[in-house]
Amino acid sequence: MKTNFSKRILKKSLLPISLSTMILASGSIEPLNVNAVENVLANHKSNVNFVSKRITNWSENKTNTTQSLNLKFFSNKKSLLTEEENVGFYHNDGNPIATNIISDNKDDVNLFAIIEYNVGSTSYRDYYFSEQSYMDLDEIKEDSSKDLSSMPNQSAPTLAKVSPMVDYEEASAPYIRTYNWSFESPTSGKVNSKVKSTVVLARKTSKATIDGAPGSVWNVTTENYLSNTIINPPFIEWNARLAVPYANEDLISYGPKDSGGGSVDVSLSGYVPAISYSFEVGGFSVNDSSNVFEKYGRWSLRKNLFNITPDSASMSPAIRVINKKGSLATQISHSYIRSGGESHYTGVVEIVVPDR
Repeated sequence: MKTNFSKRILKKSLLPISLSTMILASGSIEPLNVNAVENVLANHKSNVNFVSKRITNWSENKTNTTQSLNLKFFSNKKSLLTEEENVGFYHNDGNPIATNIISDNKDDVNLFAIIEYNVGSTSYRDYYFSEQSYMDLDEIKEDSSKDLSSMPNQSAPTLAKVSPMVDYEEASAPYIRTYNWSFESPTSGKVNSKVKSTVVLARKTSKATIDGAPGSVWNVTTENYLSNTIINPPFIEWNARLAVPYANEDLISYGPKDSGGGSVDVSLSGYVPAISYSFEVGGFSVNDSSNVFEKYGRWSLRKNLFNITPDSASMSPAIRVINKKGSLATQISHSYIRSGGESHYTGVVEIVVPDR
């Protein structure tokens, strides 16, 4: 059964998409009063206790990942924010952090901070990237505090269910990774656009039989938001790509397919029950150039003729993958083109979570 999770695009803000909607008991969605939400956040005095650790290198790969601070984040608490709760904040005093999670980094995008916390058994990690050579740590904390303060005052299992990107039969708690990119104008050097991607990696089963051998089935679903903080020139095309790069992994389903605009459908199927949802793209069309054999999903959002000066857009593609050995490793990347030929590229970021 398909459920329509339409979303309202939030202009002048990079608030998470989940802020723009409220899921009712019936499963329908009602838009929130965006101004009221923003006023609450503006007046919010954060109780988040950032536990800082200065690092110069951050490493993640299929066999080894950087160790966390091992704090008991949000342990067994109903409320998500109290003065006692801790959030790990890794940084290099505003300077770039050397890392192996970015490849094909033609635009010299740097990693500046990692924020890590748990809600119940759900693992969250937020990354901050920029083309600039320095990022203000207080601005990063402020951005993260707003995201944390916007989370419902509920326990982790309910949070997982609230997301339209996750159905309700999780074999294990999902991993949620959010990637924040800031891009600068080639002329002024100021930030002129931002991309934010929240990736939910949810293992549906670890007991599938794949080619006669045991394996895991994962849904990798995303919520992506692009904002031109300086509107002109407008962007005309935005590309998103999800891939599984290793031999022990395969892509078995993806979405969406081509669409002329409006409401776009996504369905994932294979090995475990299918899931379906939809999202709105407004005055954009979606071009699908995914390739199952090459193990990637790729989607281009292109402005329609009458969508003259878009200053923001969102899309929520997804893939279903199988993994037969070791950690699950997926890749995400974005590129977009502005009118006049200016382009930006995130590089390929690898996402590694434990599996087998």
